[in-house]
Amino acid sequence: MRFDKPQDVALVGLGIANRSLGDYPRKLVVESVDPQGVVHTLYDGGVMAQLLRSLTKDGNWIPIDISLTPNKTQTLRIRQTSHTRSWYWSIHEFSLWSRTSMCVSTLTVSRHAASQRLD
Repeated sequence: MRFDKPQDVALVGLGIANRSLGDYPRKLVVESVDPQGVVHTLYDGGVMAQLLRSLTKDGNWIPIDISLTPNKTQTLRIRQTSHTRSWYWSIHEFSLWSRTSMCVSTLTVSRHAASQRLD
């Protein structure tokens, strides 16, 4: 995702519907590209701990929140770096939150269409 001006992205939120519980990303890398084009790795790891914490809160919707270190992001990249033989990676909602607690962007995905809301 590319921003018009640099953002301090504090949190990446991935939402998974309970019906797709096995489709969670196994390992993710979240990278920030600053205005000078330098790439910074903000997160590199699994999401199992976040997934398990979320299961205790809501059985129908599973949010996976990934906290990030302070940054000046012009472009944000999220890559899955691990896989399984039988499961895919799917998400139903993607949200970014700035350090000032304002929603930067939300992308909601359905089976038939995708829409983006910028706040």
